[in-house]
Amino acid sequence: MRFRRSKHSPKSELDVTMPLPRSILFIDGENLCIRYQEMHREGRLPRNDVVHHKDTFVWRSQITGAETFRLEKVVRVCYYTSVVGDDDKVVQVKQRLSQLQYDSRGDDGGIVGRVVPVVFKKVSKSQKVKNVDIQIVIDVMRFAFTDEIERVYLASGDGDYLPLIHEVMRRGKQVEILAFSSGLSEALRYTADNFYLLDDVFFEPTNTLASSGCDAASRPDDYRTAAPPPRVCAARLPSGSPHVGQIREDHDSVIARPP
Repeated sequence: MRFRRSKHSPKSELDVTMPLPRSILFIDGENLCIRYQEMHREGRLPRNDVVHHKDTFVWRSQITGAETFRLEKVVRVCYYTSVVGDDDKVVQVKQRLSQLQYDSRGDDGGIVGRVVPVVFKKVSKSQKVKNVDIQIVIDVMRFAFTDEIERVYLASGDGDYLPLIHEVMRRGKQVEILAFSSGLSEALRYTADNFYLLDDVFFEPTNTLASSGCDAASRPDDYRTAAPPPRVCAARLPSGSPHVGQIREDHDSVIARPP
């Protein structure tokens, strides 16, 4: 984890004198990827810097610092997903995910970290494995019973997480949800402390799509237009924290670029 001055730097005396809650962002990558692809098929135009690997993961660094909301003091981002293939394929996906970088507002400047991947094998592309949901529940509950974090950010529109959200909040932790409108369990909008819609984080606003005359379906499924971020240290928690995932690098992955 590295601290620096950034656009998320505190701007008031209140920000300096009152520490922000330590937070972890848990991302259900299967859910986000499925919903992202569904919205793309329905005609939404992805933003140019979205990183997408079909049926596996979708990412945009602004997920922690969008125009409409900013996640605060995120000391780790854990990305859970699954992929069809052998162990080598799992390693490749972990490598791609571990190259992704996030930027969060901190107590004294910005927090820059790298995504921690948690990737499982699955039999078919159409199958959503339970390993992802189960591992997220286990990891969230581990931290809910410690004092190492005070807030949980959960990126998923799956209503199956409602019992988990209730239990974590009962333990005195703040819970905030991020999700696409597609396939969203409406109960998530009002169950947690805050709810953030991801539609305009990953897609151009609908009025922009209409005025541009672009056909979203003509965009490739796998692409990355932004240059890869510089290598930085991943966010770390105290030595007693549960370890989740591994950090690797991948110099061989190729994601097609849009014309």
